[in-house]
Amino acid sequence: MADGLGELQSAVLELATEMRRLEARVRALEGRGAPAATRAAADVRTGPALPGIAMPQGTVALLGRTLLVLAGAYVARALTDGRLVPAGTGVVMGLAYAVFWQLQADRAASRGRRESAVFHALAGSLIAFPLLWETTARLGLLGPRAAGAALAGTFALGLAIAARRGLTVAAAATTGLALATAVALLVATRDLVAVFLALLAVAFGLEWLAYRDRWLPLRWWGAAVLDFVAFLLAALLGRPQGLPHGYVPIPVPIGAGVLLALPALYVASLAARTLRRERPVTLFEAAQGTLATLLGFGGAFRILSAHGGSTAGLGVLALLFGTLCYGAAFAFAERRAGQGRKKNKGRNRSGYPRRNHGDLRISCAQYTSAGILSPQKAFSSAARL
Repeated sequence: MADGLGELQSAVLELATEMRRLEARVRALEGRGAPAATRAAADVRTGPALPGIAMPQGTVALLGRTLLVLAGAYVARALTDGRLVPAGTGVVMGLAYAVFWQLQADRAASRGRRESAVFHALAGSLIAFPLLWETTARLGLLGPRAAGAALAGTFALGLAIAARRGLTVAAAATTGLALATAVALLVATRDLVAVFLALLAVAFGLEWLAYRDRWLPLRWWGAAVLDFVAFLLAALLGRPQGLPHGYVPIPVPIGAGVLLALPALYVASLAARTLRRERPVTLFEAAQGTLATLLGFGGAFRILSAHGGSTAGLGVLALLFGTLCYGAAFAFAERRAGQGRKKNKGRNRSGYPRRNHGDLRISCAQYTSAGILSPQKAFSSAARL
């Protein structure tokens, strides 16, 4: 027993001696390699810096806050899915929550915190528009027309706050989400009239902005989607057999009537901007005014003809429309007749080059001549859809 303990003690002593020897050797190696390591570190510090992507700390904080806001909306949804609150109550809670953050955006912008306001507005829109789709398509709590009205109201609130505070990103996001939601509602509900009227309200808001010279490119977005739905309405309702199965039925006079609101909106916007605000006719107004007239009068003519309706009213309406347009052009031309003799000859009071009002009268004639002269010839291609 004593011999075993002695051998164990000897082994431990030898191990400890070997460990001390290894430690001494490591310290010696580190001492010799230190200058090289220092030089290598210096080379790394003085070498070219790698490119990186940096985000302002304030933006990161606002992004994190926005995610928390969206998480709050998901809490309301979880309460509804878990039937802890009635579905209708959950929807009202979600919409009220979205409105609250839109109002917070207005408040933040009024205090000079514009970046914070943009994130508040984005959060409100990202909550409201998907909720409207889910409430209609998945839960069935809103009918298509109620959903369209709610979409128009939500868009109006977001756009009004963005325009009031000059929040460009918020205006673009609100417009894009509203248009995408309208298309999604059309796919889910197949109610062409409800979606068309909602898009018409969106386009009206964008034309109101254009009248105030705000964010003119957004007009292209709204017009593109609205024209597509107008074409779809004319093509499907204009079939002799009517709408395909699954679409919400539309009375023929209603279908033709809502299509005529399309040229009314854009020609009225043209007259307001060009005559009252004295702005030059833009490419958008020339292209969209002509296309809106073709889709509106041509689509109404196709629908009425396919179902045996009278098209005489279209010609009368086109004549009335053209007369009003000519009358407005002559009235404003007469009012501005003496301005060319003033100090700033050749330019109007707003600084824009003076336009020939005869050009506007020609535009009015182009927009209405199809319905006045020969709808059958002007829209023969549309009738063959």
